[in-house]
Amino acid sequence: MNENLDGRERSRIIELFFQAWGKADGESAIKTALKNNLRQSWGRGGQGSNIYAYSALSAWASVDPESAMRTISNIKDERQKSFLTYGLINGLAKNDARAATDYVLKFSANRNETEERPEGFQRRGDVTQRYISQIASEQLKKGMSTAIEWAEALPDGELKSSAFDQVTEGYIRSDIDAAKKWVSSNAEKEYAQRAVK
Repeated sequence: MNENLDGRERSRIIELFFQAWGKADGESAIKTALKNNLRQSWGRGGQGSNIYAYSALSAWASVDPESAMRTISNIKDERQKSFLTYGLINGLAKNDARAATDYVLKFSANRNETEERPEGFQRRGDVTQRYISQIASEQLKKGMSTAIEWAEALPDGELKSSAFDQVTEGYIRSDIDAAKKWVSSNAEKEYAQRAVK
């Protein structure tokens, strides 16, 4: 690698390499990235936030989602698993929003069944809401009508509220008048309450 590259440029080249490798042989790429989880490869989240493994997993999920999902399910470190799930969802959402959405809905249902919380306790910034927002971002890239159709098809609840918020923000940026009409047409629905305010 060129010695004249600064840290960011070098990191970006390595990330692109892991993306390409992830598409060709995702399992090997992820194993190598995780095995060589040097401090320099940690993301903002610190240890467990391996951006190279994330990139490989995202690319792999876009071409072989079933294998990528199996790999995620076998990761023992919960922090690492949570971070890498973003990569999985990112890869799925690019090619198959339905598969990404189904994965998040199933993840959310399983999490709600197994997690014990004191009565009245709510998680701030629930990871599943961030996952659904990630899918919403990909849907917005495909156009407002695609994003709206996707958000409206979600089952009512907190995840639909999160998706609705994200799509509303994107809609406001592209066409504020149409966004107002869309939000107004959903004003009576519980999932739209945050957007209405």
